[in-house]
Amino acid sequence: MTLDDIHKVTNQMQYAQKTQFICQLSSLMRIGEIVQLRKKHLIADKENIIVKIPPSIAKFRKGRTTFFSKEASKLLRPLLRKMKDDDLVFVTNDHVHYSEINSEQMLKRNLLKVGLDMRYESNNRFYINTHSFRAYGITKLSRHDPNFAKKIAGQKGYLLQYDRMTDEEKLEIYEKLEIDLVIDETEKQKARIKKLQDEKSEIADLKLEMKELRDFMLKRGNPERNIEYYDLVDSDTYNAKKELLKKYEKRQIQDD
Repeated sequence: MTLDDIHKVTNQMQYAQKTQFICQLSSLMRIGEIVQLRKKHLIADKENIIVKIPPSIAKFRKGRTTFFSKEASKLLRPLLRKMKDDDLVFVTNDHVHYSEINSEQMLKRNLLKVGLDMRYESNNRFYINTHSFRAYGITKLSRHDPNFAKKIAGQKGYLLQYDRMTDEEKLEIYEKLEIDLVIDETEKQKARIKKLQDEKSEIADLKLEMKELRDFMLKRGNPERNIEYYDLVDSDTYNAKKELLKKYEKRQIQDD
């Protein structure tokens, strides 16, 4: 499924339906999970809504944290304001199987409207289905950080270090990558601008840190021979920061 396909099919949907699928795409959730999501599972005090998937609705019965993109969160907030904490967010039927079928049928109707009803010859199933939105998100994030993509998607095989991260640390990673999960071109442009601003801020912080390190080295003499310097600053870390600064400055020149 391509970005153009997503535009075509979601533009045909009613507001609530469109919101459901953009939220699914940006959170990498399974259809069986998102139709069981309740308002009480969401933390909406940040631009990105945090999704706390409880073990009771997660595959493998292992709860996890994921996120809705800023674009998806913006679409969802007007709907949330009308809900009580225990209300289902995207569907009205408590029966999971029926809700999954209803979502699938609704998607099929919209695919037919826009001529995206291609099917597999072997089983006559549609190429594009409810899983396609989750798969799109997984593919986009995996190009940058496959372990993080597996973690928030609820797949096995990710590095255990992601289990030790706080929600804030995971959100920080997500925000750096979410531009690839944005669908609307206007929102995508906003995300590009914010990413560039964040990178410029990081460049400024790195420059200040490098200056402080250089000033320290000048005061202490030759850092290559100064033991006190290595007690405070790891040479590998210093060199890594220099390389990162070069990379950011090169990217900034290209962007400018």
